[in-house]
Amino acid sequence: MILLVDDEQDIRSVLSASIELEMNEKCIEASNASEAIKLLKTIPGIYLIASDFHMPGGNSKHIYEYNAENDNLPFLHLSTDHAGYCGFDEEFNEINVHNNSFTKPFDIFEIIEVAKKIKEDIGKNFIDHKNGYIGINIEKVKVFNIDDQFSLYIQRSPDKFTKLTNPGEIFSDKSISSYRKKGVEKIYFKEDDFHQNVDRKAEKIRLDFEKNPNFSEVKTQLSSLCEVQSLAKNFGISEESIKYVDTMIHSIQKSLEKTPLLHDIIDKIKKSENLISQKALLTAYTLGCVSKKLGHDSNGLPQKVITAALFCDSQLEDDHLCRITNLNSTELKYFSLSQRKTIRTHMELAIKSILSVEQIIEEEKRIIMEHHELPDGTGFPRGMDAKSASASCALFNTCYYFSHLSLVENLDFDESIDKMREVSFDKGAYKKVFEALRNIKY
Repeated sequence: MILLVDDEQDIRSVLSASIELEMNEKCIEASNASEAIKLLKTIPGIYLIASDFHMPGGNSKHIYEYNAENDNLPFLHLSTDHAGYCGFDEEFNEINVHNNSFTKPFDIFEIIEVAKKIKEDIGKNFIDHKNGYIGINIEKVKVFNIDDQFSLYIQRSPDKFTKLTNPGEIFSDKSISSYRKKGVEKIYFKEDDFHQNVDRKAEKIRLDFEKNPNFSEVKTQLSSLCEVQSLAKNFGISEESIKYVDTMIHSIQKSLEKTPLLHDIIDKIKKSENLISQKALLTAYTLGCVSKKLGHDSNGLPQKVITAALFCDSQLEDDHLCRITNLNSTELKYFSLSQRKTIRTHMELAIKSILSVEQIIEEEKRIIMEHHELPDGTGFPRGMDAKSASASCALFNTCYYFSHLSLVENLDFDESIDKMREVSFDKGAYKKVFEALRNIKY
């Protein structure tokens, strides 16, 4: 049985129908990561997961990580981005030799061929088809919670199956141990009963999520301005600070009305349409709050750093390019040469795009140029450490890196603070800013 996960019903339906036709294999479907994890916990017989990456309710990395820590089933990554771009670790192809990545638009029949090979190699160890019966490993029966109306069987000989008179007893650890001692490895269902039970359970899980989409098991990707603001408030940034920054962004945008391209960049950020926009917004909100804590709200520095936040990543074309904060990152190998060049030079490209704008001064351009510098000296382009950073760059880079950890790496407030200590944000020119950031919540 194969688990298909994609938030687009059309893609799931086409892939599911093709697999069932070409492989004579049962597919169950989920529309988000939380739903998929629930199915993995409750339905036995799944031997392969094929999942899209970007979905509400958590991306496929959460399914991959849950799976790796439990049954470690073969995992097919289906996305517009390579698995490496999406933050999967280097062990993706090592942790299970059958793991594979397919880039959209993908060839359905190529996926089916890979799935067939996986079924041939390991599928028989998960589900056993015999004479109209389906057998599953006896330990998995316990989590299936079979409806009372379905009968269970054990195999007495190659062609003989005996119905259990009290199927409920199989769910106890004692009964499982007893059957094990008798040599019983699998419990069997009539094939139609098994598929009906799977369909009922999958449908119940789907309806439960439609009625109450509780995605608490995994972190969701933000999809609106309100959600970015909500995250900021969760970190301790006040409503007053958020309004202060929103007013400033509106003022900056208004001053650029005669430069349509830059005006449109800010408009896109305000709509919070993608991860780059969300990161710019959260950086701006964090800057507004930290600046006030440091007493900069009357010296003009907040407007400079917030202006820099709006344009610093404006020349990155795709969300996955904003993952890189260190040119020594192992993730760089997943990018093309042209993408690597964009990552290395996007600061210069951003500055070029605003060169003719009188309202944007040299200090703002310098902040943009240095926004990937890190206090331990591992940043780029110059490798500046905590001793050589200016006050404005220390302020900006602290808030920018915090926003990166929160949104791109999905860390909570405390995890982000701990991670920032590891790269020396509590040292040198960064120390006071870091303490002000930490005191937002505490």
